[in-house]
Amino acid sequence: MILLVDTSVWIGFFAGRDTPQTRFFKDAVREDADVALTGVILTEILQGVPSDSGFARLRKDLSSFRMLHPAPEDTYVRADIRMRSAEYGFGGVMNMSTNGSC
Repeated sequence: MILLVDTSVWIGFFAGRDTPQTRFFKDAVREDADVALTGVILTEILQGVPSDSGFARLRKDLSSFRMLHPAPEDTYVRADIRMRSAEYGFGGVMNMSTNGSC
């Protein structure tokens, strides 16, 4: 199973926030889960880094996670619909199949 982690969870994690989502994320990383992000999420995370050295360090750290490259527009629409359905008890974390579709 691949865990696609939303920007808000990454930012909460890096800010040291203790939320159900950041705890779930920490547990997943500790258990060596297949944690992933997309280019859009990577961009959003890196935009919040004020220094060049912090940017370089964070970019290197994030490179250890899987990068998903969803292509068709309907991938994004289906993801939003599934998140809205409350099918996932942890907002911001979505189970993804190995082919990157929802």
